[in-house]
Amino acid sequence: MGLYCFKIQYTPEAVAAIVKSGSNREEVARKAVESTGGKLHGFYGIFGDPDGFHAMLIAEAPSNAEYLATVVAAVMGGALANVRTTVLYSAADMVAAAKIVNSSGVDYQPPS
Repeated sequence: MGLYCFKIQYTPEAVAAIVKSGSNREEVARKAVESTGGKLHGFYGIFGDPDGFHAMLIAEAPSNAEYLATVVAAVMGGALANVRTTVLYSAADMVAAAKIVNSSGVDYQPPS
C-alpha cells in the first residue's frame, strides 16, 4: 500500500457549512478512504498556511488508482480548493533503496 499526505483548503462555503452543522470531517474522510480499501492514519488542521481553513490527511491506499478515486470524489463535491498530494516513503523504503544501490547498483552517470 502507498502512503499519501493530502493537503486541502476548504472553500468559505464549506467552512460555513461545517461550523453550522458541527460536522466531524475526520469521520467523513475516514469513511471515504476506507471505502476504496485504504486506511486513514491521521487528520489534522494546519496553522501557518496562507489564510483559510486547511487540513492535512495521512492515508494509505492499495494503489494510486484507489487514492486518486478518493481524491476525485472529494474534489467533485465542491468543498475543497488548493488540493495537494505528496507521496510518502518510510525509513524501511530508504533502507531497501540503499540495498539496491549497494548490491546491483543503478545505471546512472552524472553530467560531466
